[in-house]
Amino acid sequence: MGVELEQRTGNLYEVVFNRKPELELWQQVFKVFPDLDRYPTRDLWEKHPSKEDLWRYAGRVDDPIILSNGSILEASSVKTEVAKCPDVRVALLGGQERAGPCLIIEVVDDKLSPGTEKDMKLSKTWPYVECGNDICSDARLSTVQTVQLGLALHRTA
Repeated sequence: MGVELEQRTGNLYEVVFNRKPELELWQQVFKVFPDLDRYPTRDLWEKHPSKEDLWRYAGRVDDPIILSNGSILEASSVKTEVAKCPDVRVALLGGQERAGPCLIIEVVDDKLSPGTEKDMKLSKTWPYVECGNDICSDARLSTVQTVQLGLALHRTA
């Protein structure tokens, strides 16, 4: 099919289509982009640790957050872990080109009073943040870099 998995970082590979005239019928992407001979999908996959030719979807090329010290944080993996907490409605991760990552958590109960209730919510969500930290080898979140909102985040859609 003219598809290759090109290594990006560590165990992550990107799916890339390479134009091949004999595969024109199956390479529809080149009908949409006729000027291209190579189409990187920006989808990342990782090899199965023990089974050859078995792959698992790992996210997007634009998903990693690269910190100023070169550390890489896989945003979707961390957000997935934090979102497992029943008290979390949304988790946003940032820190591109900064010294450390930051995490903004919107809690389910958006009518929290200041002080102890908020602290209690953070203590309930922190084990999930730690699970997210365990996924990342380079960068870690701390309570200093984590903000829990007691009000709903505005959405555009």
